[in-house]
Amino acid sequence: MAKTHLYDGICDICASDYADGLLRMRATLSQAAGFPLSGSAIAQFPSMIKAAEKKGLCHMLVNDHKLEWVQGDE
Repeated sequence: MAKTHLYDGICDICASDYADGLLRMRATLSQAAGFPLSGSAIAQFPSMIKAAEKKGLCHMLVNDHKLEWVQGDE
């Protein structure tokens, strides 16, 4: 559930135009690190999910083909 909630908060950032995939990844990870997961069940345990875990969820979303760092012929 936290992964889906995070996706909803970062998908527009990731889908924006960037000069390359590295800039897209950095912008998305930055957005994810500060995104509150208050709408998720994990919010009951705030010490369990910090910026590093949120960034890890982004990479999981890439593995799930929900996000992509490199688009087209970048």
